[in-house]
Amino acid sequence: MKTSLVAGLVLLAAPVFAQMSLENLGKMPEFSRGRLGHGGMFGALSDAGRATMIKAMRTTNPRADSTAMMEARDRMLALLGAERLDVAALKQAMDKERTTAMALTARHQSAMLAGFQQLAPTDRHAFVADARARRARM
Repeated sequence: MKTSLVAGLVLLAAPVFAQMSLENLGKMPEFSRGRLGHGGMFGALSDAGRATMIKAMRTTNPRADSTAMMEARDRMLALLGAERLDVAALKQAMDKERTTAMALTARHQSAMLAGFQQLAPTDRHAFVADARARRARM
């Protein structure tokens, strides 16, 4: 069973590896390097702008947010996987997951707004251009 699973995963990944050139093998794409601001979301900003945004984003707690989202989703999955579907409890769990997601989004947007207010116009323009380019790549 495990051998079949591994073989299947290798077969699924083979086309991806076949498209990679040898000199880039093992390197991460530029947009995904590192943590906040190190070639990622704030990679196009100046050093000062990047430091400003990293400082603003450090006011959030992504680990706690991630844990809260996982717990809410685990609760939904447990209810969904039960022998008897409790629709009221599932709806309540979905409401909780949505509330958690909205609170997470509000905290992140608030932190970003605080950072954006401190950026020079050139950094804001660079952020916008990079965000648009990233969206076009997706």
